[in-house]
Amino acid sequence: MAESRARMILAETGLAEEEYANLSELEAWEVICKLPAHFRKEFYVPEICFTGFGRGKEKAMLQEIARMNGYLVRDAVTKRLDFLCCGPEPGPSKIEQAEFQGVEIVTIEEFLGAIGITGS
Repeated sequence: MAESRARMILAETGLAEEEYANLSELEAWEVICKLPAHFRKEFYVPEICFTGFGRGKEKAMLQEIARMNGYLVRDAVTKRLDFLCCGPEPGPSKIEQAEFQGVEIVTIEEFLGAIGITGS
């Protein structure tokens, strides 16, 4: 994450520099997603692709949740993709391409947790 973004996160959240330095990329985005909408707009928009959910309602719902939380939803693994969220039957070619490109692969639980939605 860019240094200017790091300074903004530190200023807005009150995190110590050491705490920020220990955050993974996903944890940093979790912090950003919990900030007020006007503040989040200052950041690069994370890109996410969903695979393994079929074409049913679950995938459509997840895509809409992602959009509502400031993510750019992609249908394929692209050069700028940040996250590949995998369902029960992920496409092996998408996983392979994501791994090759260094895309962070997350579960549905990790994605929902990152935006503040937790299971009961």
